Amino acid sequence: MGGVSVDELEQNFLNELCNMRLQIAYQRFLKERTAEEADKEQERDTHIEKLYNRLLEICIEEGKEIFKEYADEVAYRESDQCDFYYLSGVKDGILLQGIIKKLEQI
Repeated sequence: MGGVSVDELEQNFLNELCNMRLQIAYQRFLKERTAEEADKEQERDTHIEKLYNRLLEICIEEGKEIFKEYADEVAYRESDQCDFYYLSGVKDGILLQGIIKKLEQI
């Protein structure tokens, strides 16, 4: 973390803190979205599922396995990228808060 030494216990704490914050933000998102937004998301998800199932229907067995693996890897990559950027932002915020406190003591 930017040249600052953080032991494993502190790193685990920061990761847990970030995960809890992400859960709070997601719950807030679910509460604050409109019914229209929820409906559009549901329609999109249903459409994606139909496309996925249709593709599996017309693929040969080997193609199904390759496609499933591809879809999983894309989803994992996107999830990892979102986690990385979110965690980076929270960690930067925590570091910045520490720096500001140190500067206030000067």
